[in-house]
Amino acid sequence: MKGKKGDKHVTITGTVIPTDWDKDGKVAEVALSTPAEDEYTVTNNLLGQELLQFVGARVVATGTVTEDEHWSRRITLNSYETLEDDEQGEEGEYLDDEEEYYDEEQFDGEKLFEAQEEW
Repeated sequence: MKGKKGDKHVTITGTVIPTDWDKDGKVAEVALSTPAEDEYTVTNNLLGQELLQFVGARVVATGTVTEDEHWSRRITLNSYETLEDDEQGEEGEYLDDEEEYYDEEQFDGEKLFEAQEEW
């Protein structure tokens, strides 16, 4: 199923952070914070609700990103997996289908490989 024009299908690596709490102090909404300090609020669909239990964990998430008029990003997850600290993908991130994967440890910005489209 295709998304709306402007929606991007992405795979990103980030840390799950809380962004909202219910009246009892339980986490009610999370976002993914990337090494580049970008933040993607996670839509509270079934997978988004599952992610509430992984606050503080590093994950690789795939989904559709939309931006509002204030440049806030929201990701609707199609899948995710948690990462251990020593797993591949720890130091970099996929930005989107049209951009490239960079390892933040490489200061010269050397291109490692291009992201694959997942349409």
